[in-house]
Amino acid sequence: MHVNIKSTLVVGALMSIVALGCSQPTATNSQDAIEKAKAKQTVEAKVSYLVKEANAFVSKEKFDEGVKTAKYILSNLDENSSEAKNIIEQAKTKLKAFAEKKAEELKTEANKKLGDVKGKIGSLGK
Repeated sequence: MHVNIKSTLVVGALMSIVALGCSQPTATNSQDAIEKAKAKQTVEAKVSYLVKEANAFVSKEKFDEGVKTAKYILSNLDENSSEAKNIIEQAKTKLKAFAEKKAEELKTEANKKLGDVKGKIGSLGK
């Protein structure tokens, strides 16, 4: 029983490390990823590498880099890549949510500042 718990903890720790490592792009941007992919021997290897990089870009909120990488796959390597198409859709969805969150934050901040200004204007006549 004690061995099973240790084994489970070790496997869990390794999976966490792998998962964290997978979300980090190895390329600095989409162009760098595309250049690195060109060194791969097969189309499948190129697509696999670029899909991994595109997903990592999207995970790091580098939406434009993820989309550029996915579009490269579709236009130059595999026009039917469901993974590349999914990355583009995922990036659009996450970007929309990100923009909505930022808009709400800006609205809240603007309302607070407007309240501060109104308070200062109201205190001028006193």
